[in-house]
Amino acid sequence: HFPMIPFGPLAVLSLYVGALFSLDASPACTVSPCRDSLVAAPNSPGAGAGGAGSGACEGQTGTTGCRMAVSLAAVADAPRRAEHRHDLPQVQPKVSDVRQLIMLHNTKVFVMTQAKCDMETAGGGWTVVQNRHDGSLNFNRTWQEYREGFGSPQGEHWLGNAALHALTSTGQHQLRIELEDWHHQRRHATYNNFKVASETQRYRLTAREYSGDAGNALSYSKRYNHDGRSFSTADRDNDRYAAGNCGQYYGTGWWFDACLAANLNGRYYRGRYSGVTNGIYWGTWYILTDGRTGERYSFKKVEMKTRPRNFSGTS
Repeated sequence: HFPMIPFGPLAVLSLYVGALFSLDASPACTVSPCRDSLVAAPNSPGAGAGGAGSGACEGQTGTTGCRMAVSLAAVADAPRRAEHRHDLPQVQPKVSDVRQLIMLHNTKVFVMTQAKCDMETAGGGWTVVQNRHDGSLNFNRTWQEYREGFGSPQGEHWLGNAALHALTSTGQHQLRIELEDWHHQRRHATYNNFKVASETQRYRLTAREYSGDAGNALSYSKRYNHDGRSFSTADRDNDRYAAGNCGQYYGTGWWFDACLAANLNGRYYRGRYSGVTNGIYWGTWYILTDGRTGERYSFKKVEMKTRPRNFSGTS
């Protein structure tokens, strides 16, 4: 058996030098009496995991009404910015790649051929776990693909749920989410308590202690709360939508509730789009649907990254 070697506070710091050995449904409608909603769910209990257009509201016009199980107001004012900087003396490279990152965990060996490190943002020390910027990669993947990771750290990618669990299984970790819209506006959300559970626990997400200026979309409401939820894909239904599969309906893998107030692995659209709300979405910044046109909005860029909470990095 391989020994379990936890990631200490200097684990990410050592990445740049070389290899590291350690181991209820309330859809948005476009006409009265329905109004804009910050959350998305499949059309109706009868829709199950069906595609777009099978229900009374989602992606359709000319409807006469829809069932609003919860009342959710659009966010008009951005949350107050709370940028945290780390004034520390060490100087590190701005960005580096680690090749052959090998983690020994629970007697299994996970090999990530590359992992991108951000040594500049907010003190550095971040391992990039997801990147979207041009739509070149399809994020509608299987459970196994999300477990093992896909794409390239030099481009769009998902590091892998097994790697996320190994990186966050010991110690305390942060998650930083950076968003950019099609008007060059940028916002971020940081979670000071971040963890991804093991596969036997369905890679359950912990994302708490929010700060930032994008809003806390991962803990939006009782029924649209991604914190504490299991990971789901089109071929592995672990969500809390009893009548269907959110992963299949929205065509991606994510920590769905019933179904979402945020989805950073959604389909890549160039700004506005129509139909099912399956784009790259962060509900506390942009409302789900434009009340005038019925169009949704998808982000241009998004990056997710993690580091040990007590990382000592650049100033």
